[in-house]
Order: sequence, then C-alpha cells, then structure tokens
Amino acid sequence: MTARFTLENSLGSVSFCVHCALGGWTPRAEPTHKRAGKPFPACGPLCGASSYPAVESGSTEQLRQRKTGLHIQDRRDFLRATVGTLGLLSLAGCGGGGGGSSSSNTNTPLASPLQVPPLLNVTADIVASVRAHPENFLAAYAGLSTGTTPNAYVTSKLGSAFSGLTDAGSMATYATTLAYCTAPVGSTSLAPIPATMRELLSTPAMACGHFCKLTSMLTLLGHPEVIPPDGAAGTPTVHFLVWIESVPLNTGFHSQLIVTNVLENAYLLLDPTYAYALRIPFTGAGPQSSLTVIENAATMLHTPIAADNLVLLDKGGTAAVPQMVKTLLSGALSAGYIEHDSIYGSEGWDTQIAQIFDSMG
Repeated sequence: MTARFTLENSLGSVSFCVHCALGGWTPRAEPTHKRAGKPFPACGPLCGASSYPAVESGSTEQLRQRKTGLHIQDRRDFLRATVGTLGLLSLAGCGGGGGGSSSSNTNTPLASPLQVPPLLNVTADIVASVRAHPENFLAAYAGLSTGTTPNAYVTSKLGSAFSGLTDAGSMATYATTLAYCTAPVGSTSLAPIPATMRELLSTPAMACGHFCKLTSMLTLLGHPEVIPPDGAAGTPTVHFLVWIESVPLNTGFHSQLIVTNVLENAYLLLDPTYAYALRIPFTGAGPQSSLTVIENAATMLHTPIAADNLVLLDKGGTAAVPQMVKTLLSGALSAGYIEHDSIYGSEGWDTQIAQIFDSMG
C-alpha cells in the first residue's frame, strides 16, 4: 500500500507520495505523473504508486515562487511533520558502500563518542531523544539558549573568528556535533545512498558519508533553504566536499561539508566524522565565478590558515589523527584532491540532494 501525505498550504493541497517526496524519483518510462502541467517519471517499485495528484490551485506567480525559495516555510513544516512520524528522509551520499541496498538496522547502537562533554551541549539524553523523534533536534538546538539565542551560544563557544556566524551556520555546527555523538566510526551494513534519517540514527556505526548525510538532514529541519537550487543570492547553501584517496589528511576517501554565506568573507567547513569546524577565509579577490563552491573552498585551503580558525567540537574526534589538524592549517590541501564524480563525488552529492526538494516543489 502506498503511503501518502497531504500538505495544505497557501498554494493549495498537494498529496505527496512519501517515497517520492522524500526519497527522490526512480525513473521509469511509463506512466508519467502530471503535477501543475509538468510531467514526472512514475514512482519506482519501492513505491508502486500509479498516480500523482495535481496541485489543486496556484497561479503562475505562486508556482514560480515555489521554485525561488519563497515557499521555504511550507517545506520546513512538511519536513518537521513527516520526519517525526515516518523517519523517511533519504539523501544520496558517499562512503560505506553507497551503491548497495539499505538494510534496516534495529540493533541497539554502540556507545556514542560521549566520553567527555563536547564543546556544544550534546548529552546522551539529547542523542536518545533525537534518535526516538528526529524533530527533537530542533528543541535541543533551541534549548542551547540561556538568556540569549542558540546562535549567540554557539558563536560564543566557537570563539571570535566565528563571531559573525549566522543561525544557519550555528545550527549546522550543532548538527555536526550531534551527528558525531550519535555513533562511532566503523563499518556498517547500512548503505548511505538509500538510508533514511531514522536508519542513520539507529545504525551502530557510520562512515564519513553517513555522518555528512545525517548532519545535512538535521540542518534541513530548521533551514531547508540551504539546498543549493532553492537559495536566492546570498542565502546559505550546503555543499559536499569529497576528497580522493590520496588526500594528505591521511583519511583515504573522505567527505566533509562546506556551508556558504554564513560567515563574512569566509566559508564554513564542517567535519562530523572527526568533530571540528574550520573557518576558511577568502583569499585574493575571493571566490571565482568560474569555479564551483567546492573548487573555491579547496583552492583557498591551499593557503595556510591561522589556528584560531579551527575549533575542535570534541577533542576526542582528532585524538587519533593529530596530523589532520596540522594539514588543515598548513596549506597542503588543494582543488587537485577533489573527487569529481557524478554519483559519489562532490557533484553527485549536490545533484542528489537538490533532486529531493526539486521533486517536492
């Protein structure tokens, strides 16, 4: 039986197939769905839907707004309601057997890395609460406020180099910490490409692709505008920086997150696998229009960075790989180490994540 979710908003009533709306489209030649006059491929065998209702109402201008990010609140409400009840948000990713099928893992997770309190307030109780109800991440983030705002709390913990960090950047940094605390690094039968949020929160171990995916999912609950195609000029966007096996971080094939427009004259690099945040100051004339965000960020990493731009969100994260910290700041990285691949590389991450929301709006 096909599960469906109806979203009522100012644009009318839209019935989403849960698998299609949250898991992306599985192309098939026939039949095609019609939505607002636009054909889409039919759902794949995992869904089995045979029809897709059209938008009941909405002017041309309203439909245009849905594509320019002015409907973000609708998507935020949709995500919060659906993730909490179904746990079905799936993004494509790298690492950990990305092309494999998903195996639901209901085993009790291994002890998280919470040996000592991390820099930001993530406790075992908070992890358990989010694991049971993913939307509780938003309550945990809001709970950081002690007479001020969560954004102010996070920036005060990160230090003066991050003083201008926006709320989207602070939430992504908190999501990085929580993802890191959710499970240890290790092998898992869970393939990251078909994995849902609930599966990632319950798997006993994760690899870099799983950590990055979970971080992005949690951030999307509060800031769905970070999906690149939705953001208007100047809005924050999240991108996936995937390194080739020979990257001098000595990690082998590795993925990290780059967040734009959350710091003045800098990119924010987040690594939920090793629990750190790095401010990448713009160099020269700043980002080059001929390069992608990932290429610009990697190019700027070729210039040495002052140590106060790096914050360890949990000191245990890099304890076993101290050379990583030195490499990040030394200027040894460059765009030549980027993994370019339409599925598992940096381009593949951006494309797959964009398709999730593109199919919704």
